[in-house]
Formats: sequence, C-alpha cells, structure tokens
Amino acid sequence: MVDVNTVGAGGGSIAWIDGAGGLRVGPRSAGADPGPACYGRGGEQATVTDANLLLGYLNPERFAGGLMTLETAAAARAVAAVGDRLGLDATAAAAGIIRVINARMADQIRLVTIKRGYDPREFALVVLGGAGPVHGVALAEEMGMAEVIVPEAPGVLAAFGLLAAAIEHQHARTLPGRADAIDLDGGERMPRRARRRGSRAHGRGRRARGGRAGGLLGGHALRRASVRARGARDAPLAPGRIAEAVRGFHAAHERVYGYARAEQPVEFVNYRAVHRYPLPEPRLRPPARSEGGVGAARVGERRAYFAPGGFVATSIYDRARLPLGSRVPGPAIVEQADTTTVIPPGYAAAVDPSGNLRIRRTP
Repeated sequence: MVDVNTVGAGGGSIAWIDGAGGLRVGPRSAGADPGPACYGRGGEQATVTDANLLLGYLNPERFAGGLMTLETAAAARAVAAVGDRLGLDATAAAAGIIRVINARMADQIRLVTIKRGYDPREFALVVLGGAGPVHGVALAEEMGMAEVIVPEAPGVLAAFGLLAAAIEHQHARTLPGRADAIDLDGGERMPRRARRRGSRAHGRGRRARGGRAGGLLGGHALRRASVRARGARDAPLAPGRIAEAVRGFHAAHERVYGYARAEQPVEFVNYRAVHRYPLPEPRLRPPARSEGGVGAARVGERRAYFAPGGFVATSIYDRARLPLGSRVPGPAIVEQADTTTVIPPGYAAAVDPSGNLRIRRTP
C-alpha cells in the first residue's frame, strides 16, 4: 500500500486573482478539453502550461512528441490578462504563476516529510508525470533536497506501476479496547476469514476473465493494527502481536513527536487484513543508447527564463540520444515524447546506467 497525498497542481491548473488581489493557481483546472489556452481548443484562461510555454520551457512545435502544436500567441494573451490585473507584463506574470504553483507543491512535500518527522534534505526527489520534470529542480531547491531523479519514462510511470503492482483486497474490523485487555484471538479470526473471502473474490475475478484461481495459492495476508494512546490521535503500526504493536507505537510516537510515555495506557482501534496476490515482476531491458557524445544529442537552442537573470540561451537535447554515463550541464532542456526536463544554470544532469537523469547542483 502506498500513502498518497494529492494537490491540484497539474498543467491545466488555472491562474486567478482572489478577492484580496493576490495571485492564486488551482485547484480549478482547464482539464484536457478545452485545456490550456495554448492548446487552441477554445480555452481562454491562463494555466501552468501556458506559463511554462511563455518562459521557454516547452517546445511549441514538438509538444507531446510532436503530436500537438502549441499556440504561443494564445498563451501570451491569457497570461497577459492575469498580468494586467497585477500590474505585470506577461513574462513576469508567467514567472509568478510558476512560483505560486511550485510553492503549493512544496507545501505538499512538507506535509509528507517534515510534518511526519522526516528531513527532506536526506532524500532525493523522484519526479513523474508530464510536468514533474519541468518543476522538479525548483521544488528540490526550495526544499533543500540535493538530487532530482527523472526516470526513463516519467509520463507513463504511474500507469506502469499500476500494471506491475500486486492485486490487493483489504478487510477492516473495529476492535476497540485497551491493549492489556484486548481479545487478540478474536482479532486473529477476522483476518483468517478475510483471507478466505479475499481468495474467493480473486478466484471469481480471474474465472470471469477466463483464468484459473489455482494461482491464488501464491497470495498471502498481511495484518496490521492501529492503536493509540488514550486521548491521542491514531497511529498505524507494523504487523505484530500485542507486545510488539505497543512497542512499535511508542517508538513511532517518539520519532514523530520527540517523546513517548511508555506507562500510558494504549488502546487498539482497529484490525486490518490485506490479502495480497503478487503479479509476475516485469523484466526491464536497459535502454538502448547512442554511442556518440553529448553533442550528438544536442538538437538546438532557444531562450528560456531563469530567475533572477531572465531569458538566457539554453541548449536543447533529445533524451533518446543521450548516451549512458553522459553529463548535461545547465542551462539545458531535455525533451522526450512524454515530458520535458528543465535543468537550470548551476545544475547538471547525469545519465545513470539505468537511463535515469540524476540532476544535482554543480560545485
């Protein structure tokens, strides 16, 4: 199971002015239809994609691998309308839109790191989706994170994960009571029943698709308990019986809040069983790469905006042509069919043996 927090911060997020005259971006979105103004499908409101286009990050002639041509003039009109209300020109308004949306995403990163007791500076930022690599370095810089990792195909990484993830059925039962008086045997019977029901459910689903249920014997059940200190908020714990669960709770409380009261009574809240059937692991082939140097992957140059210096000449690279082990110094933009990676001045990207782009600040 993956704990996911979301924020309305996609490329279609609409820029607007609130009642106090402040610039806001999202959660309203232009979606795919009509989409951003630059799509030329009737959208007139400025979006994050329009701002990225005006700042030179996106290639208007080869957006989405050349499947779309973006209308720069339409994006300029939409962003300028926002700028007029702020007393800014179109470029300054576009830069402001990007700063606001980056700040919203950075707040979400803080929600899943600092507020849970983790220091983001100890982690690398993995970006995915069509727009993630455009904003990744700016987000990492704001969070003090040292490295950004752009996978081989970030635009379809989430879909790939869904196809490769194990099938799971979850079953939960409320099981209130103090840890020193809980009926663990009663709680143990629930996941066994859930496991049988999960197996039958999987079997019905597979037979409906013409498969067999026999392979379900490879599945297994995971058990988790949620407990709390009396009067405190719930805290999920790793699998284990009562003593291990209580110790795990106090350890988690110590890590998140900086203290623990082992003498305080502990309550069980619920008991959850997860029946998990792993699918065959995909076998990934190393990406085929050109044997030429980085120069062979350079396909042109355009001006892109990087604060505080403004627009600067920026090299454009075709990711499919970048050799493994090569290094791309910023300012640079790496284009591919499903995304665009922005490498600001003062940063460089290295292509690792798996084909990932690993972006770090240069010494």
